[in-house]
Amino acid sequence: MIAPTAAYAAVAAVAEQVRAEQRARQDAELARRLAVIESHRPVPDPAALGAAVRAARRARKVTQAELAAAAKTGVRLVNELENDRRPHLSLTAALTIAHAVGLEITVRHRETP
Repeated sequence: MIAPTAAYAAVAAVAEQVRAEQRARQDAELARRLAVIESHRPVPDPAALGAAVRAARRARKVTQAELAAAAKTGVRLVNELENDRRPHLSLTAALTIAHAVGLEITVRHRETP
């Protein structure tokens, strides 16, 4: 028969192994999402910007309310941006929200056809 302390230690070791595997899977998913975000692909429209903000926010495990607080804006604005229900978002708001979630909006010269 196994002593109770040894049994608890064995269960604790298995539980820690499971938690470590979960953390590894979460870290891999976070790295995958951040790689997509940091791919420097053009953002063709506001819906793509909203999707990038949502992906970055979720990758950082931040709620819309926490993002809104960090950006010093309303939750409604963040929600409308992420769900493409804000057709005329100010540049200031877009920059502020993007910065608060760790994204960078850059301006560069685009070759015209």
